[in-house]
Amino acid sequence: MTTKMEMKILEDRENLLLGRRELLVEFPGGAGKVSRREAMRMVAAQLGVEPEKVIPVRLEGTAGLPNLIARIYIYQDPRRAARHLPEHVFLRNLEKGERKRVLDEMRKARAARKQAAAKG
Repeated sequence: MTTKMEMKILEDRENLLLGRRELLVEFPGGAGKVSRREAMRMVAAQLGVEPEKVIPVRLEGTAGLPNLIARIYIYQDPRRAARHLPEHVFLRNLEKGERKRVLDEMRKARAARKQAAAKG
């Protein structure tokens, strides 16, 4: 992204039970312009946390408005995120090439398991 996009934190909650910080962030004029990776980088830079700990869960535009609303979790330990969130959330946050490679590996592993089950 070439221009500096601004962001506004609408809600900031600490969830001690799950070990995460839950943010509701607005990107004014960001609908269709801010990707998950960019949102992750912007939040990490503004709050001074490591990008690996920032997980955009939902990015949502509103009909008729140019704003983007994002639900973002910041985990104290990224391994806890893997236990709490579904796998597709992490796949969405990967670059396209890496996501394709991971999905291909998952398909191959699933096919191998099916063949092994059919033989046994």
